[in-house]
Amino acid sequence: MAQQQAITKKRKAVQDGIFKAELNNFLMKELAEDGYSGVEVRRAPSRTEVIIMATRTQSVLGERGKRIRELTALVQKRFGYSAGQIELYAEKVSSRGLCAVAQCESLRYKLVGGLAVRRACYGVLRFIMESGARGCEIVVSGKLRGQRAKAMKFVDGVMIHSGHPVIEYIQEAVRHVQMRQGVLGIKVKIMLPHDPKGQQGPRNPLPDHIQVKEPPIDVVPTTPYSEHRDQMPMPMGAPPTAPQLQPPSGQMSGGVYGGDDVGALVFDPGSHSFRVGYGGEEFPRYDIPARIGVRPLPNVVDDPSSQTTTDATIEEVATGRKQQQRDGIKFEQYIGTTRLNLPRADMEVKPYMREGMVEDWDLFEKMLDYIYGPCLGAESREHGALFTEPPWNPKEKRQRLTELVFEKYGAPAYYLAKNAVLAAFASGRTAGLVIDSGATHTSAVPVYDGYCVTNSVVKSPEGVDIVPYYKVASKREVKEGDAPIWTTRANLPPVTQSYESYMSTQVVEDLIQSILQLCEAPIDYEFMDKLPAVQYGFPCGYRRDFHAERAKIPEALFDLKHADLSETERATLMSVAQVALTSCNTCDIDIRPSLYSNLIVTGGNSLIVGFTDRLNHDLAQNCPSTIKIRVSNPNYSTSTERRFGAWIGGSIVSSLGTFQQLWISKGEYEESGKSIVERKCP
Repeated sequence: MAQQQAITKKRKAVQDGIFKAELNNFLMKELAEDGYSGVEVRRAPSRTEVIIMATRTQSVLGERGKRIRELTALVQKRFGYSAGQIELYAEKVSSRGLCAVAQCESLRYKLVGGLAVRRACYGVLRFIMESGARGCEIVVSGKLRGQRAKAMKFVDGVMIHSGHPVIEYIQEAVRHVQMRQGVLGIKVKIMLPHDPKGQQGPRNPLPDHIQVKEPPIDVVPTTPYSEHRDQMPMPMGAPPTAPQLQPPSGQMSGGVYGGDDVGALVFDPGSHSFRVGYGGEEFPRYDIPARIGVRPLPNVVDDPSSQTTTDATIEEVATGRKQQQRDGIKFEQYIGTTRLNLPRADMEVKPYMREGMVEDWDLFEKMLDYIYGPCLGAESREHGALFTEPPWNPKEKRQRLTELVFEKYGAPAYYLAKNAVLAAFASGRTAGLVIDSGATHTSAVPVYDGYCVTNSVVKSPEGVDIVPYYKVASKREVKEGDAPIWTTRANLPPVTQSYESYMSTQVVEDLIQSILQLCEAPIDYEFMDKLPAVQYGFPCGYRRDFHAERAKIPEALFDLKHADLSETERATLMSVAQVALTSCNTCDIDIRPSLYSNLIVTGGNSLIVGFTDRLNHDLAQNCPSTIKIRVSNPNYSTSTERRFGAWIGGSIVSSLGTFQQLWISKGEYEESGKSIVERKCP
C-alpha cells in the first residue's frame, strides 16, 4: 500500500510538472508582447490558482478584466478544467531588469525591429547591470550577418556555473527569433544579488560569503538608568544623534528615468491617423483616425457665463463620447472609427492636425484623454511619454505640448523626437534621406549621425460622385458597367458636408490601396496597356474594371503634368523625386553620398506598388553616374512597417537602457520650465 501511494505521488508530481511546462509555453505565446515573465501554480483543495508574472499587468488584465477572463476560459478548455476549478491572477514583476525572461523578450523585439546585434545586446546588458545584478551573460547564435552561423557572447560582472547556488542565484531564459536570414537563438543568464528580504534576490548568502562579527563595544554609563524601562546608557563623550531623514519612496534618484523601468508610451500623431502603443512592442496598439466628430446637443443652451468646459464622466470616457460647453452651447465629441462612421445629424468631422502639427489643441486634448482612458487604460502618471514631431514644428507648439504632458497628465518623463530620425532608426540606419509621402504632403528630411539637418528639409503639399458606405442599406450584384441597384438606408439623419467628405475619402483610400500601380519609368503606354485589369466594387454595388487608370492616377506624384491643377499651382509644387533631389543638394557635399545610398521611404503613398522602383529610376536619371543610389531595406517595408516607421523607431528607442539619460524628468521640468525641451530635444 505504501509503495502504491509513493507511485501515485510520483505520477502526480510528473503531471504537475507537465501541466506547468505546457501552461508556460501557452502563456509565452499569448502574452509575449505584454512582458510575460513566468508563471506560478498553487494547488488548493477546491481549485488551482495560476499567478501570471508580467511587467505590464494592465495589458494582461485587459479593459475591465476582459482579457484575463478570456485567458481563463482558454486554459479551462485546453487543460480540461471545469468552471470554477482554476483561476488566473496577474502579478507585476517588481524589477524588470532582474527578470531573465523579460530581458530575453526585450532583446528579441529589438532584433526583430532591425537593431544591430551588438547594440541591442550591449543595451540589454547595461540595463541588467544597472538594475543591481551581480553578473550577466548574453549569447546570440545563428546567421548574424553572413552565410555562416556564428555565436556572440556578451559578459559582465560575476557568473557562477556549478553547485547548489546556481539553483537560487541564476535565472536563465532562451528564445528563438525568426529573421530573414534564418533563426537566431538567444540565451540570457542573470546572477541575482543577495537580498535578506528576498525581494530582489535569494535570502541565503553564497557559501563563500564570510561575515566577521565583532563583539559590541562595552558602554560605560555616565548616568544611572533603568533596564526594565528600555533606557540605553549614553557613552561618555558621545554627542547626541539627530534623527536621519529618509527620502520618500517612489521618487527617481537623480531625476533619471529609464524606458525599461516601466512601459513608456509612444505617441505618433499624424494628419491621417494617431498611432499609439507601448515602447518595446513590434507595432502600435491603436491606429485612430485623426478626426473627431463634434455635434451640438439639441435644445440645450446654458448661461454663457457658466463654466466653459465640463469634466467627462466614467461612462463618457469609456464610450469615447465626451461633452464640452462653449458659449453656452453643449457639444458632444465622438472619437474612434466605430463612432465616427455612425451617421448623426449635425455632426461635423473636424481634424485637429495640419501638416503633422497640432492645429486644434482642445480636440487634441480630447484625443489624449481617449487614449489614456478606454484605449490603453493606463495611468498617465505611471508611464513616460515619447511624442513624435515633424522637423518644421515651431518652438511655440513644442513648448505647449511639453507643458500639456507635464501639467495636465503628470507624466514622470517626456521626450520629443523627430519622426524622420525615428523612421531611420526603424530601418537600422543613423544616416540617410527619409522620404515621407503621406496624406497631406511629401517631405524629404536628411538625417546624419542621428540628427536632422533642419536647414535642408524640403516639403511639398502633394498628397465621379462616390456613394459612401453609410448611405447603403442593401445592394444587388450587377455586371460590369451596369447601373448600380441599391437602396438608401431608412431614417438616415441629415449629415453635414464634412461627414460626407470624410466617408467619401475612406472609399477613395480603399480604391487607391486596391488598384494603383506605378510605372518603373515615366508614362510607358505600352506598359499600361499590358497591365492586367483589376475589378473594384463600390459600396453601392457598381463594379468596374480598371486598366490604364491604375498607372495614370499615381503618375502625378512623379510627373506634375498629369495632376489636375492649373499652371500656377503646378509651379508651386514639386514631385517626389524633385523633393529628394532638392533636399540632398542643399546639404554639405561630404554627406551627400551617404544620403543617396540610404534612401528610407515611409508614409502611406509609399505602399503603392512600384513606388520605390520609380523613385530609384527618377533619381538615377537626375544624379551623376558616380553617385550610388540605393533604397535602404526596401523589403523591410511591409505595408505595416512603412506606415508605422516613425512609431516603430520610437518603440525601439524608448525601450533601450542607454536612452534613459535623454528623458526629460518631472523634476527637470519643474526646475527649468517648458523651455527645457529646446535643450534636451533638439
